Amino acid sequence: MARTVAQALSYAYNQHKSPSRNWGAWCLVFVRSAWGVAALYPSAEKGWYGTRHRMGTGTPPAGAPVWWTNGRHGHVALSAGGGYCWSNDVVTYGRIHKVAISRITRQWGQRYRGWTRDINGVVVLPASTPAPKPPPPAPAEWDEQATKAQIIEAIRSGIRAEIRAGLIGD
Repeated sequence: MARTVAQALSYAYNQHKSPSRNWGAWCLVFVRSAWGVAALYPSAEKGWYGTRHRMGTGTPPAGAPVWWTNGRHGHVALSAGGGYCWSNDVVTYGRIHKVAISRITRQWGQRYRGWTRDINGVVVLPASTPAPKPPPPAPAEWDEQATKAQIIEAIRSGIRAEIRAGLIGD
C-alpha cells in the first residue's frame, strides 16, 4: 500500500539528512521508494510513458511525481510543493536535495513533462487532488496588479506557512 503525502515527504527529507544509499542515477527508485511503491519500469522515461493520470505542466502539489524526458532515461522527482522538488544528482551526485523544478529543466536541458497522480501503475494522489492555485502576486507587483484582498491573503498565507514551519509562534 502506498504511503501518505506526509510519509513520502518525510522519507525524502530523511534521505536528504541521512541517506540510506547512494542515489546516483536512481531517481525512479528514489521516488517510488518515497511512496512505498514496487518496481515496474526500468527508467523514468519509461515510467513517464506508463503514467495514466497526467495533470499538466503547472506547479505540482506536494507529493506529486514530477517528470522530465530526454529521449533516453529521463528524470523523475518528488514535488515538495511551491515549485520545488526533492531530487537526486542535481546539487551533488548521489545525494537528495530540495531544488527548484525549473533548475532541473535549465541545468539538464530536459523537457519538463509535468506532474502525475500515479507512479509505476499505482495512484498515489487522490482524484480530488486539486490543481494548484496560481501564486499571489509578488510584493513588487502589488501596486500595479493586486487588490487589497489579494495582498492581505498573501500576507496571511505567508504567516500561516511560517507558523506551520515553526518559525514563529501562533
